[in-house]
Amino acid sequence: MPDYMLDAHMHRSIEELSAEAYGLTDESQSYSTAGIVAPAKGLPPKASLSAIVSALQKTYCQNISYEFEHVMSSAARQWFAGYVESLTSQDIAWRKDRFHELLAKTEVFEHFLQKKLPNVKRYGLEGSESIVVLLDQLIFEATQHGIVDIVAGLSHRGRMSILANLLEYPQDEMLRKLRGGSEFSDESPHSGDMLVDLAKPATLRYPGVESPVNVDVLWNACHLESGMPVGMGKSRTKDINIARAQNRRSHTIGDHVLSVSLHGDSSFAGQGIVAESLGMSGLAHFTNGGTVHVVINNQVGYTTPASHTRTTRYASDIAKFADIPIIHVNGDYPEELARAARTAVAYRQKFRKASTKSFGKCAVGNDGACVPMAKQPTDSSFVGRGH
Repeated sequence: MPDYMLDAHMHRSIEELSAEAYGLTDESQSYSTAGIVAPAKGLPPKASLSAIVSALQKTYCQNISYEFEHVMSSAARQWFAGYVESLTSQDIAWRKDRFHELLAKTEVFEHFLQKKLPNVKRYGLEGSESIVVLLDQLIFEATQHGIVDIVAGLSHRGRMSILANLLEYPQDEMLRKLRGGSEFSDESPHSGDMLVDLAKPATLRYPGVESPVNVDVLWNACHLESGMPVGMGKSRTKDINIARAQNRRSHTIGDHVLSVSLHGDSSFAGQGIVAESLGMSGLAHFTNGGTVHVVINNQVGYTTPASHTRTTRYASDIAKFADIPIIHVNGDYPEELARAARTAVAYRQKFRKASTKSFGKCAVGNDGACVPMAKQPTDSSFVGRGH
């Protein structure tokens, strides 16, 4: 059974989460909300049981969920709970036009490539287009904290769409590359890199943000996760160099540069370099102030179902040993992805650790050429019917 059909993501009654399990049955009684629900939820100091449960359900039982009880610091757990309970739909509502623009451009771009270049192995983003919204919100939130540089390690999946629609890679150059050409001029003797390893730095500007933000996209090696430690190390070095150039006496690693790393679900769970990088991420001489990890969970893992890939329920579970909170999001809801991005960056700036997971899906198959039924015919046909 695919992950998206697991009972954890279906509406069902869980005894441990019911008020009756703790003897709370009197609806006529008012309970103190202090320490139970963040004050920003609008509840009075005392509220009925149903009002408290309703407020908590709106935070934890919708299209976004959180794992943070494994975090060792009680202060970090309390801060995280208070922050997510205080978020409202108005926090990111004003950016909905931007979200719509990105989603429309990405979907049209993907459909165009699938129609005009169906045999090109490009690892499309169909079904998970909202990851572009997540990345845009991550970069925007970073600018709100004074960050001026982003070091981005992209996965093969979705690289073309992210470069073309978010990072402003020239589309004529992109099409030239997709048709078998080189990213270099005709006069150059160089043949160029693989299509799915393509990279180019970008400079983005956001309304209301005084300074532009530089996005340094890493050249991705064929070993899927080798870019993860490179991005972490490069962001640390850039951050230290910026602080030195400004003669900053008081400087915390991560003040100026944010590392963002995209992963596929199977590679994040299955490749040892991920665990090695996470294990060293908090050490004094290696930390970069926190990396936001985005796991594109399209359920298939190229040729391997989740039941044959890992012993844990979620691909992101490996991050728990690094004392990192995890956010699970339904990729069909871009506003929730934006809310997850805001939470991840805020937590990173506060505690210098973060992890985000997108619960997406691949709508047209999971092989390089995005051919339905090519790798996982049962799962692909199920997603195809449901999309």
